[in-house]
Amino acid sequence: YDLTFRFFDIPVFYSPYFTYPTVQRKTGFLTPEFGRDSYNNLFFKFPYFYVIDDSSDITATVDFRSGQGEGLSLEYRKKFSKKSSLTGEIFYFRDKGNGGWWEGRETTPLENRWRIKGKGYFKWKDFDIYANIDLPSDPYFYEDFYNVSSLRYLSYTKSQILAIQNKKNYIFEINFDYIYDLSSPTNAYTLQRFPEVRFYYKKKRLLKEIPLYLDFLSVNTNFYREEGEKAIRSDNAVNIGFYNMIGDLYNTLEIIPRYTAYFFINGNLRNSRYRSLVQLKDTLRYSIYNSFEKFSLFTIPQIEFNNVPASSQGKLPFFDKEDRLREKSDIDISLYNIANIDNDSFFRWEISTGYARKGIYFVSDTPYKGYWKPFKNSILFDINDFHGEQLLYYDFKLGYITRSITSLTIPFNKNFSYTITHSFDKGQEEKSLHQIYQKLSARYKNFLFEGSLLNNIKDGYTQQKRVKLTYDRKCWSMSIKYIEDYNVDSGKTFSSVVLSIDILSTEYKIPFIQSTGYK
Repeated sequence: YDLTFRFFDIPVFYSPYFTYPTVQRKTGFLTPEFGRDSYNNLFFKFPYFYVIDDSSDITATVDFRSGQGEGLSLEYRKKFSKKSSLTGEIFYFRDKGNGGWWEGRETTPLENRWRIKGKGYFKWKDFDIYANIDLPSDPYFYEDFYNVSSLRYLSYTKSQILAIQNKKNYIFEINFDYIYDLSSPTNAYTLQRFPEVRFYYKKKRLLKEIPLYLDFLSVNTNFYREEGEKAIRSDNAVNIGFYNMIGDLYNTLEIIPRYTAYFFINGNLRNSRYRSLVQLKDTLRYSIYNSFEKFSLFTIPQIEFNNVPASSQGKLPFFDKEDRLREKSDIDISLYNIANIDNDSFFRWEISTGYARKGIYFVSDTPYKGYWKPFKNSILFDINDFHGEQLLYYDFKLGYITRSITSLTIPFNKNFSYTITHSFDKGQEEKSLHQIYQKLSARYKNFLFEGSLLNNIKDGYTQQKRVKLTYDRKCWSMSIKYIEDYNVDSGKTFSSVVLSIDILSTEYKIPFIQSTGYK
């Protein structure tokens, strides 16, 4: 049958032939996609779906782009059991290599471009095996071929094969990670964990009469890269914990011997390094519970003593934070307030600070010089659809707020809401971030409006704009979306307008809407 799509009785789309599947899986052509983007005056994709059997199928898609070239993708799906499955896709594209988007890039235009993508879950004996593969031909692939989706903002891809054996007394894992850095023209210096083997002996009580527990963790990693430092690291820690509770007072004393060895440094069999230390940690916590008519409140003051002795590690390889364990003798003081309110509402509030006797403390993984740790204020709540959160650090030595992230969502009514997020980060090196993100969502009858702005307050420019208007008629909908991104480093703006029609959950992108691309 032919199809005419009308918007308020105005014909806006016509197809001489239209079908809609009434069965779940059947061999045949799927709905084509055609449109216009920042690289092409016209693009279209024709997918063909072929049913192999009840548990597998394959989809072949011809991809034509007037400005870029043409390609073909093959997607294979297989269901082995109710829980085990595999999906794999190969996308090959022959690029014309003459587009203006290649200007200023660190590589010459490429002709043969591809992406290998797959994911799966398998059960083998008593192992759970997870696989996720995402490998592009070049670091610009996502920017060029997914320019109107969030994939164009990826800074890296991660391919992983993970096998886990979870037994009563232990957990064994073997993990192969491969990172593809999309922010660099070469991947030769990217650090890989290939593989990483973890063994965890679960916490066990040693004596019935005494609350003394023991657990053990061993992490063995092959740090590899084509260019740069590489080695095998074996990091092993025993945690001996004494847990004692007197009334509402709870105390935990932990003794953690740790031994780390490095082998085959830069491929040299005789080049090895070692480090050993014993960490002491004592945590004292008191719980206060109060019940009121409409909410209950837990108040938990806590003090923690943490001591890590000095160790010789200046000659050790450096791959991540575990290679440089700072000497510390810290006292951390925290106060937690947890309120549970009727109708699944809640309010969480934490304040904390501490004293670093060695004169160095950490915020996340960043070291700072000083004795008094920053004052931390953390709030999270969800009350009657009002949602808010804040994380704030005030540095006593510097005398100002070094980091603040605050977000608030206000539902004016069921059809109108507003969200604002303020982000501020200023370190000792005067590298700062200051942004405000605002989002507005409004619905009137069948119309839905969504708009957002991301403003860089520090440098005084609008970094991102998004506007989307949707007319929703349940069985079909039509939307128009405007996207604008400004890259301050290149001074270029990417903008695009997309009109799409969704008929019975099948989306059509209309080709007469213009995208300006980079300017």
